Amino acid sequence: MRSVETSEEFIAEPIRVDYDPRDLAPKSFEWQGQRFEVAQVLEFRQDWSTPAYAPHARG
Repeated sequence: MRSVETSEEFIAEPIRVDYDPRDLAPKSFEWQGQRFEVAQVLEFRQDWSTPAYAPHARG
């Protein structure tokens, strides 16, 4: 198994996530112009807030 460097820092920035259409599990995400493959989901948290940048949030 390959060792991966981890970080405890929380970064609050928008990302684009690609999902598996069969079970909606995340396959990869794009952050700051770079694509990252999801090897394993360790924890899941749902954010139900609507960010100000979302088109439907603007009056």
